[in-house]
Amino acid sequence: MLVFPDLRDLRRYEQHPLEPGLFIYIPPGTGHRGLDVFVNVLTIPGFKPHNEYYLDRDIRDAAGGAAPFNENLIGAKNYERIEDLLLTDL
Repeated sequence: MLVFPDLRDLRRYEQHPLEPGLFIYIPPGTGHRGLDVFVNVLTIPGFKPHNEYYLDRDIRDAAGGAAPFNENLIGAKNYERIEDLLLTDL
């Protein structure tokens, strides 16, 4: 699991290993990405489709490829500017 705690700096990330049976909490507004994992996501109070943003293109561009990103989701970017996401309720 990759966590991007500051969406203003996608070059900075933390990597956390996942294992079966593990539960994790990801605070609202925290960028995160699972790479090469098969997981079941449980959201509380519930999943909101309009709150999911695909950051992979911005991660690649901001970090010059130094931060891990999902190459398959480069074309899935569904927002104009990451700065606009910071102004809304993520």
